[in-house]
Amino acid sequence: AQVGTGPGGNQKIGQYEYGSGGRPFLDVAQSGSTYTFNTTNLTVNLNHGTSGSTAYSYTGPRNTINGAYSPLNDAHYFGRDYWTPSTNFNQGGQGVRQAAADLGYSTADVIDAFRQVGV
Repeated sequence: AQVGTGPGGNQKIGQYEYGSGGRPFLDVAQSGSTYTFNTTNLTVNLNHGTSGSTAYSYTGPRNTINGAYSPLNDAHYFGRDYWTPSTNFNQGGQGVRQAAADLGYSTADVIDAFRQVGV
C-alpha cells in the first residue's frame, strides 16, 4: 500500500520527504504498526554485510532509520522504476522470483549486481 513516509535524498541533491510536498508515499506492506519493504519489490538491509533475504521492516508509518536521510527508502522507491512488473528472473526451472534491491557496500557487489541484470 502507498502509505510509508520518511526521508530520502543526500547532501548533493538535498533532503526530501516521501509522502509530503508532492512526493509519493512509499509502497509498503502493512501489518498493524509494522511496515515492510516486501511488496512487488523487496528491499533488504544487508547491515554492512554481503548477503541477506529478509525484507526490511520498521514501526511506522514513518521510516527514519539513518537519521535525516535513508538510503533504504530511496532504494525501495527508485527500485520500482527499474524492477517493473514485466521484469522476470528465471531461476533454472524454479520459476520467477521476486526482484530484490540489496544495499551492499563493496564495489565488487555493485558491479556484479549490474552484470546480473545485463547492464
